[in-house]
Amino acid sequence: MWRHYIYIHFKESDGVPFYVGKGAMRVRQKTNTYERACDPNRNNHWKNIVNKHGLVINIIMSCKTDEEAQKQEKRIILAIGRLDFGTGTLINKTDGGEGHA
Repeated sequence: MWRHYIYIHFKESDGVPFYVGKGAMRVRQKTNTYERACDPNRNNHWKNIVNKHGLVINIIMSCKTDEEAQKQEKRIILAIGRLDFGTGTLINKTDGGEGHA
């Protein structure tokens, strides 16, 4: 498994994906962690969804480089679609490819 990864947050109530992100594994006390995927410090829209529907997190792929992770994040966001554009269910505010490395 490579260091960089892509994750999807799903509503626990109905399995609908609502957020796609990328992160990088941090090695802490000999344990690999997915800190970014599990980080609850998000915007109010994300928090409201989780409070109402619950949260399921899926790590869907690992990538060798951050550049590859950015590319895959963009591809997945485009495929699922953004709520603010009326193209899908994601609350992502960007098309991906930036943010936490």
